[in-house]
Amino acid sequence: PAARLRILPKSEPLNRSSRRLSPPHGLLPLGVLVVLIALGLVGSQWRTTSPSEPTRPLSVASLTPDLQIDPEDLSADADAFAEGVRVAMIRGLLGLESVSPKATSAKDRRLGEPLQIARAVAADEALTASIVFHSELARVSLTRLRVADGVILKSSTLDVPIDNLVRAMRAVAAQVRGAYPDAAVRSESPDLDVDPEDLRRYLGVSRRFSQREAPSEGSLIEELATIQSSSPRFVDAYLLEAELALHHF
Repeated sequence: PAARLRILPKSEPLNRSSRRLSPPHGLLPLGVLVVLIALGLVGSQWRTTSPSEPTRPLSVASLTPDLQIDPEDLSADADAFAEGVRVAMIRGLLGLESVSPKATSAKDRRLGEPLQIARAVAADEALTASIVFHSELARVSLTRLRVADGVILKSSTLDVPIDNLVRAMRAVAAQVRGAYPDAAVRSESPDLDVDPEDLRRYLGVSRRFSQREAPSEGSLIEELATIQSSSPRFVDAYLLEAELALHHF
């Protein structure tokens, strides 16, 4: 019998699935292969850039400056200047990220040499300073020491004015930050915004507290309140007040 032809209606699409070529056995289609390669690259990148364990801050013992002066020439101004350098060193370290300063006092000298003091407070490094007065200037020498082997990592010297404590402390703090070139500077570090006379009074309170010369912390807190009223933007006064209150109560 004659073969019969079936005419498809226009609404019925021609099934072309029989024309599609199947990939050879064992091979993936190109689109799937591209996706797998992309996923592999993303996974490799994630492993490379995945957050690692946070690094421990560098612990630095900030030692009390060595005031190289004849005891007969020692005065209240010299004491205030030395305390200003001590505070400026701590301020400089606090202005650095990934650095944790450990303040020391003159009483800690009984522990021995700078490296011994730094080891006693479990510090990685020691930051020392010496002060020599020359007429209207003071020469401040800073030394950065590694506690593990006593190696000098950085040393510098700068001359600062004796009669301008604010300017001198800013210069010392900047010099300290420069001794740690690998540490980023904190953008929120407060400036030394204080009246010069209030700064001298603050340094007196700070020295007496660090050496525990005052009969009680309460009287020092009252002095700090007076300083805050005339220099309200002096952040250090509020920080010291909090520390005093912690000891007082």
